[in-house]
Amino acid sequence: MKFIRNTDYIHKIIVLALFISTLLLIHMVQVVSAIPGEEDPLVLKSYLDQENAKLNEEIKRLNDIINELNVKADNLVKKNESLSAKLEELSSARQFEAIEVKAGSKVMLGASTEIVLRSGKATAIAGTYGGLADLAAGVDLQTGDNVTPNHLLLIARDDGRGIVAETDIWVLIKGKYTIETDEEKEEE
Repeated sequence: MKFIRNTDYIHKIIVLALFISTLLLIHMVQVVSAIPGEEDPLVLKSYLDQENAKLNEEIKRLNDIINELNVKADNLVKKNESLSAKLEELSSARQFEAIEVKAGSKVMLGASTEIVLRSGKATAIAGTYGGLADLAAGVDLQTGDNVTPNHLLLIARDDGRGIVAETDIWVLIKGKYTIETDEEKEEE
């Protein structure tokens, strides 16, 4: 019984060795047949020149595409910088700014501007189409009406609306405004 098992083992080794030898022989035949000889076609210079010209045309075409994409990328960078600047401008315009205004000065307000009187006394200046909307009191302030401190005022239109500082005042302003004094006109 032990002998039969050893014979099977030896038989398997012989079959495996024959299989590996056959594979090596096939591989060697392929390698030998691939060695260049008289039957191989020659590569002509004209063929190489033709292929080189094709490659040069393709390289030129791809370089043109790259140049176009670079121009587009530069334009997009410029547009992005412009939009970033506008966004910065808009975001800063959407924040309240604390302003000190001297007595006798006028604060003229643009459309959609918001203002809060923090200290001092001021009176309203109505525009051509209405007054200043006092959102806290729910009233429309007309020319000469007192502005109540800490009330949010909304300017609906850019038609000459604003406030006059009766004393030195501090205001919070969000939006477009100009300060007019007797001596000069200061625009913000």
